[in-house]
Amino acid sequence: MPLAGYLDAAAAGHAVNFFRVVSIPPLLPENDRLSKVAIAIHLVAQYPLYLFIALHISGALFHGAIRRDGVVERILPIRRAG
Repeated sequence: MPLAGYLDAAAAGHAVNFFRVVSIPPLLPENDRLSKVAIAIHLVAQYPLYLFIALHISGALFHGAIRRDGVVERILPIRRAG
């Protein structure tokens, strides 16, 4: 997704700013067709990403609240005494 986002911005002739600290100039010539393809890929790819994040959170909640099998405690950096 970061690559598709950069391609969209660069092909549209815009620089990409990272938190207003680093600016990457467009390294490609302006290309309207490439910009449209890149934004389409960027927008379509966001939904599987949302799905995987939701599944991951659901799995963590399942192990923490329903199964209570200690998986969540094993992955946390701070261990409980006992």
